Amino acid sequence: MPVNTTLADEIEFRTGQGSSSKRLLIYFIPGNPGLVEYYRRYLSQLQESLQHRKEEVIIYGASHDGFEFHTPSNRINQGSPPFSLQQEIHCVRSKLSLKARELSTDSQPLDVILIGHSVGAYMLLETISWWQKQPTEQSIYSIKGGICLFPTVVDIAKSDKGRSLWPILAFPGTGYLLSGMASCLNAFWLLDCVTRNLTPGPEGGAVTAAFARSDHGIRQLIYMARDELASIKEDKWHAQDLWGTVHESNGNANGKIFNDERESSTSIATTPGAPRTKLYLLFGKDDYWVNNDSRDNLITARHGGHTTMEVLHNRPEIPHTFSLHPEHSDHVAEKTAAWIATLESE
Repeated sequence: MPVNTTLADEIEFRTGQGSSSKRLLIYFIPGNPGLVEYYRRYLSQLQESLQHRKEEVIIYGASHDGFEFHTPSNRINQGSPPFSLQQEIHCVRSKLSLKARELSTDSQPLDVILIGHSVGAYMLLETISWWQKQPTEQSIYSIKGGICLFPTVVDIAKSDKGRSLWPILAFPGTGYLLSGMASCLNAFWLLDCVTRNLTPGPEGGAVTAAFARSDHGIRQLIYMARDELASIKEDKWHAQDLWGTVHESNGNANGKIFNDERESSTSIATTPGAPRTKLYLLFGKDDYWVNNDSRDNLITARHGGHTTMEVLHNRPEIPHTFSLHPEHSDHVAEKTAAWIATLESE
């Protein structure tokens, strides 16, 4: 089916001081559906919030393999979609490496900050864990921080959505069935109306319609979601290497709870440790893709080192799909920019 030719598979914004010899790459990783167009407003607002930076800032994001609107010219994975979660993680690592090589200079490694939404946050943590073991990559770019937005990084199958959708996702023919339904709706000129009503918030309807018309998008979404529910379980990462936690803790002795005066949201900030990638995790109050008990256990266990975790207790209206709502998208972009400023000042 023909798709909207104005929609892109890659988005890049530049801001800050273009004449500066120093550069900062902010690499954005979408969730599922892995369509970077869903985040255009968020990334644009982030660009505006960072315009006074002293270095040149490159904000870049790309759709995941299999979600492309257009015939891919630089797809990382070989073969035809759908691709697994691990294949998509490989794709993120490879695209990050290529982008960093494009922007880096011989004088010093390129500074990089990763941002991931939903399962993109899981990909972010996997990418940092991989990068920590790659001396060649470290000589080209340095991942200074990772910002995880509404992260689905543990026990996704225990979430409200995970429990309700698993029977549908587990059915082998779901992807083909939904693709066929989209083709029928398109034939009767109903697809735009249906996708507009199915898309949360006032923005993103055109993106959803183009996604439904794409060659592989629906099957890629289903295949990847099934893999997510089967794969994303316990906290699998090294306590010290990734989280920066020197020892396990059952309480909050090494952490501190404070209130954001602007939002009155509960946060847990960790004590400084050895220099390493700093992590920021922003959770919704009752995110339907996150099990609250698993979330709270993660916060309790990983409060040491260089990790800040925040739960938007007093902003329950900000949903998992924040980027499809202008007000919420702008708010999260401002918070992201503030974290970037904090990260750079430490």
